[in-house]
Amino acid sequence: MHSSALTEAFPITFLFCVLILVSGFCSHIAKAADIDAKARYVDAGIEALAQGDYVAAANLLQQAAQHIPMPYDGNTAYEDSSTLTNLGTALGEINQNNLAIMTYKRSIDVQPSADAYFFLGLTLFDEGRRRESADAYAAAADLDPLHWEAFSNLGSVLHDMRDLPSATVALSSAIALLEDRTTEPTNAPYDPAPILSQLHYILGTCLVASPDADSKTCTVDSRSLPCSQLAKHSFSRSLDYDASNTMSSHMLASLTADATVTRASNEYVEALFDSYADSFEHSLTVDLKYTGYSLLRAFVDERLTPRMYEVVLDAGCGTGLVGEQFRNISGTLIGVDLSQAIINEAKARRPGLYDRTVAGDVVEILAGMPAQLDLLIAADSFIYFGDLDPLFSAISTALSSSSYAAFTLEGVDAVEGATLNAANPEWRWTLTPSGRFAHRKEYVVEALERRGMRIEAYQPMAGFRYENGKAVVGHLFIAS
Repeated sequence: MHSSALTEAFPITFLFCVLILVSGFCSHIAKAADIDAKARYVDAGIEALAQGDYVAAANLLQQAAQHIPMPYDGNTAYEDSSTLTNLGTALGEINQNNLAIMTYKRSIDVQPSADAYFFLGLTLFDEGRRRESADAYAAAADLDPLHWEAFSNLGSVLHDMRDLPSATVALSSAIALLEDRTTEPTNAPYDPAPILSQLHYILGTCLVASPDADSKTCTVDSRSLPCSQLAKHSFSRSLDYDASNTMSSHMLASLTADATVTRASNEYVEALFDSYADSFEHSLTVDLKYTGYSLLRAFVDERLTPRMYEVVLDAGCGTGLVGEQFRNISGTLIGVDLSQAIINEAKARRPGLYDRTVAGDVVEILAGMPAQLDLLIAADSFIYFGDLDPLFSAISTALSSSSYAAFTLEGVDAVEGATLNAANPEWRWTLTPSGRFAHRKEYVVEALERRGMRIEAYQPMAGFRYENGKAVVGHLFIAS
């Protein structure tokens, strides 16, 4: 048939309509295939995620994400948002945090969800973006008021940021959700007791850190009482849930002026700095404006003849703030700390700073190093000892006749000193509400002399750190 005949038999308008129908049908087929492909990638990706194969999960879920339109105009928002949230989780597990953050935000753009905001908060916190992390946790809690983990993490971040009133509210909400089980909280833990013990501990530290905690009123669960009284209750509740919580038992002792406590337990100090390791330095130097480490080096330079020290031990080395100050006058620099986690942080922040590191009890380590040290340095680490005799005995063993120990201690201000002197003019140390010990200068001198040591130099410190906006006072000592 000729083309003219075709045109007559099948008018152009008819052919055009046929083409449109075929095109629409093909488009429908393509969309269906696209949906099927996305579903297969999602199912396989979730399976890989459940099995812990995060690389495969990320690859599969990225394939699925390619079928999710941008900007979003789909009609399966819940499913697509969940896919992107799972992809963010997989990316975070393979240390692709920046991509994970972008993916969580894309999930929220598709459809806001408490899970997406919660995991966004986790990842932002890992990246050190605490303010943004807190905002994400708050958004998760707003979307799901039963999300106890969102409240818990929000409280912890705000505590680290020293926003103590807001932290108190968030932590109290998390505790209420876990303690009042009339309504099942989201992702309820199988055994809430250890979690509640830790939440009550953090809440207690928020309350005790309030300025003038003995006189100031705080409100928790509609109860308005002196902050210190509520803090005691929180630490007691913590121990009700877990009697082995050494951090709470130590803090409770500090609030009840328990004279039987002569030293913070190793378990308390280790647990404190293990939990604190990644944010320790920022909190100390930025939030608390701590400068004791640099003041100690300046004091040594001012009072001792400049020289190299063959073997130097940094007692309670933390992240290496003090060791870094003394590296250029140290032959061999040894870092000692109870917390392996904070030693690891020191290695990550300051690679190669220490020639050797040891995780353990500094008293035991020093006692096993007879006359091996030329210089011992310790900034803000002997504050966890009340009775200094065992420590000074170990130091005197480790030093040779030409060696020195340079260290800091906390003291008390004039008002607290007058109160302590009135109660006992021979007071030696006091366990403060911060959980740290403050020492009387005269006691330190006597304790050193009992161990055959003497003071080479002394200087009071004021404002080397701040607690709740108040300058903390302390001591600088050099002994031999």
